[in-house]
Amino acid sequence: MKAHLYRGITVQESNADDVIDNIQAKGITGDEGFWKFVVPQVKEVRENIESLFLKNDLNVDDVIKNDGCLGFCACGSENGALYYAQKHNLTTERDTPLIIEFEVEIDRIYVDGRDFLCTGFQFFDRVSKDHYTQQLEALTDLYGPHIKKYFEKSSKSNEQVYRVAVSNLACFDREIVKFHLNNSLTIYGRSNTKFQSAFFVQGPIESSAIKSVRRPSTAYFAPQPYISLNDFIEGKIY
Repeated sequence: MKAHLYRGITVQESNADDVIDNIQAKGITGDEGFWKFVVPQVKEVRENIESLFLKNDLNVDDVIKNDGCLGFCACGSENGALYYAQKHNLTTERDTPLIIEFEVEIDRIYVDGRDFLCTGFQFFDRVSKDHYTQQLEALTDLYGPHIKKYFEKSSKSNEQVYRVAVSNLACFDREIVKFHLNNSLTIYGRSNTKFQSAFFVQGPIESSAIKSVRRPSTAYFAPQPYISLNDFIEGKIY
C-alpha cells in the first residue's frame, strides 16, 4: 500500500528553482532543508510491535533505535503542508514556500507524535483522571480504534518514561497510520502547530515517486480545531 503525502518546505527565493529541479531529478534523500532527522527502519519496528507491547519496562530506545536512516516530515493533507510552508517555517531568509507531493510505501512511514499524541499520552491526567473516556473518544476520532489498546495500557502506568514509550510504539501501528492518513479533523498541537495528520518518512524517496514540486497557488487557511493539545490535557472536550 502506498501513502500519498505532502511536504511543505521553505527556501530562499534565489535558490527556489534549483531546489525544484533537484528534487524532481533526484527525489528526496532526507538531508535537504533546515530540519534533519534520523529515523529507524520502520518495517523492522512494525514487525516487532507485539513483542514490544508486552514489555512492561518499555522505553523509547526499545522502540526507536538509531539505525542511521535519514528521514523527514510530511503531512497527509495539502493544507497541513501549506501550514508548514507558509506559516510555521517561513522566515525572512527562507521566504519562499514549496509543496512537494509524493507517494511512499506505508512501511516507510509512521505517525509523528511529537506535537500531540505523545504529550497527550504523557499528561492526559495532569488535571484529572475523570476525562479519560472523552479523551479516548477524541484519540479514536483522530487515530482510529487501534489507538485504544495503547492508551489503555499506557494510562495504567504512572511512569512517564513508559507512557512516552507506548505512545511512540502506537505511532508505528499500521492500522493507526492508515486511519490517521485520512484524518480530516484539525489538531492544534504543541508549539502552535496546526495539522490534520503528520508523519515521519524513512528516506530516500526516488524521483519517480515525486508527483510535483511547486510554489503553492493557494494560501493556507486555519480550520477550526477539532481539539487542541491543551484542551485534551485539561479535559475540555465537547
